[in-house]
Order: sequence, then C-alpha cells, then structure tokens
Amino acid sequence: MGGGVFVDFASRLRQLRREKGLTQSSLARYLGVSKQAISNYETRANTAPQDVMEHLADIFDVSLDYLMGRSDFQRASCVREHGDAYSLPPELQAAFRGRRWDQLRPETRRIIVRVISQIEAELEQPEPEKGE
Repeated sequence: MGGGVFVDFASRLRQLRREKGLTQSSLARYLGVSKQAISNYETRANTAPQDVMEHLADIFDVSLDYLMGRSDFQRASCVREHGDAYSLPPELQAAFRGRRWDQLRPETRRIIVRVISQIEAELEQPEPEKGE
C-alpha cells in the first residue's frame, strides 16, 4: 500500500487520537467501526473511506487536508469552533448581515468552514511561476 498520504494519515490519526486521550476502542465506538478498523488505519494496513475521514476531521477539530497530510495547518486560521457550533470571526460576520450564523444547520456551518479551509489552503500555496 505505499504512498505518502497513507503514511501521513496513519501517523496523524494516531497522534490526534492520543492527544485527545482516546483508545482505539473508544474511537471505534464513536465512529461505529471496529477497533480493528482503527488499528488498520493507524498501521497503514488500510485507509479510511472519505466519509470516515470527514467524521474524524470533525471529531479532532482539524481540516481534512491536515488529517490526510496535505497541510501542516490543523485548521483554517480564520474559523474558530466553540463546542459543536461553528462561529465566524468578526471579519467574516459582515457576510451574514441581517442573518444569524447560529440559525444555520450544523451541517451547513461545517460545509462553509470546509470551503473557507480549502480557500485558505489554496491561497497558502505558492503561485506557479509564469514563463514568458
């Protein structure tokens, strides 16, 4: 199974799980998968499906790019999460003039947060050199 993404995903998953003080069994119960599945993800025997990776990113409060090893930034710097409800920083609140962010469904907020994270990740990439 080689590949850098799998190596980074496995080590990041193990690191994040330990930082949260979770056992493989407790994380497995939370995700609704077997302890063996978590062990396989952490030992690179198997990689998690996309929906499991997204759920893991939500659990650990990190971007999917960070979890998969595509970024060293744990989450978008302009977005903060308090508990389970995402909140926007003041500089982005103007976009919701007259609307209440907390009235959005949690899934809608997560989607917005992911989009902002993707935009930030793209903006952090160096611009390709233009050859003339």
